[in-house]
Amino acid sequence: RKPKTDLNRDKTFMKYLIKRMYEMALEAFPRSTRLHVEFGRFLYSNMSNLHMAYYELTEARQNEPNLLLQFAIYQLQDSIQNQIHQKKDLDEAEQMRMQAERKQQDIASIIDFEDNFMRLQMILEKSAFVHKNFWILLQNEKPIVEKIQGSVKTMHQSQMEIQKLYSKLKRINPLCSRMMIMFGNYSMNVLNSESEAIKTLNQAREIAVKKSEKNLEEDIFILGEDTAIITIETNDQEFGKIIKVNSAVTRLLGYHKSELIGQNVKTLMPPSYAFHHDNFLKKFIDTGCEKVLNRISPKIAVDRNGLIVPVQLIVKALPHQ
Repeated sequence: RKPKTDLNRDKTFMKYLIKRMYEMALEAFPRSTRLHVEFGRFLYSNMSNLHMAYYELTEARQNEPNLLLQFAIYQLQDSIQNQIHQKKDLDEAEQMRMQAERKQQDIASIIDFEDNFMRLQMILEKSAFVHKNFWILLQNEKPIVEKIQGSVKTMHQSQMEIQKLYSKLKRINPLCSRMMIMFGNYSMNVLNSESEAIKTLNQAREIAVKKSEKNLEEDIFILGEDTAIITIETNDQEFGKIIKVNSAVTRLLGYHKSELIGQNVKTLMPPSYAFHHDNFLKKFIDTGCEKVLNRISPKIAVDRNGLIVPVQLIVKALPHQ
């Protein structure tokens, strides 16, 4: 009689073997509606991978299934949605925040913002031309006072209009980094107001970083709690070092978190993969090759007992602080 741990290990191995067989079948027959449905059912019932199951059922729905399969897809997706909502039950404060965000995304406000944004862009370009013309007039050997006075008046009027329009846009959307970058560059290069420009550009940079972090959090929510997430360092001193893992990693590969933190990510790869990984990672960092990002690809990992575990890898870049 096998020990309980061996039986559990056999079951886990069989689950991942069956999962890989489904994946190979779908590589050969990507438009098979029934294959997508059955794979989705397997992921839902046997692996509790709700988000990937929902994705497979969505793929099946796009292949124009017959009425019977449509009903099966509807039932499964409805069950999955109910479970996801139960897991992600939002508290009252979070619901209020989401409602506030939806209000900010009101269509009328968006149209108004875009119209005024384009107008600001045109006025900034016009103002830059007026400033350039002013300095040309000053460089003349015999400057015409009337023209200089007229240019000064035009600059003042455009500056007042720009400030008014910029304030209006900030009220509509105070988190638009592209608007702030445009205004900051204008302040720096046209008005020569370095302190104001640096302040505005720094604010824009902070907003961009926060948006990147928020997008990353949303990606993690979409992937779900059952997805193993490993964060690694890419600087020269700690190249490939694991700095963070989630609980799904321990369930999938059998390691405790403390056993992985500080180790090189190659620890989780077969020797043939690990030997080349540093070169792959360095090439990605040097070239910024975006085709690697946000794409799901089948790979092989090694668990704590040295067993091969088929996995699906998706690479995402974290924002630099």
